[in-house]
Amino acid sequence: MHACEALHNGFLADARKGAVMRIEHIAMYVNDLERAKGFFCRYFGAVPGDDYHNKKTDFRSCFLSFSDGARLEIMNKPNMDDMKAVLWI
Repeated sequence: MHACEALHNGFLADARKGAVMRIEHIAMYVNDLERAKGFFCRYFGAVPGDDYHNKKTDFRSCFLSFSDGARLEIMNKPNMDDMKAVLWI
């Protein structure tokens, strides 16, 4: 059995027992970190964590926490081509 299949089967078994599955965190690239942070805080009640900045690569990110425990990591890297901002699942 492939590792992903075993993991999937484990999730199904937990769901059958009544366990609630939830998303812990999702990450997304944004063009303007501060505007995105303001949007999620204003309209979704997110609470921002500390900003992260890698000075060598100019990568920046911030985790936003929501009341249900989920988190959204918003990320930015200047001059990044929009076509290279890919969802990683």
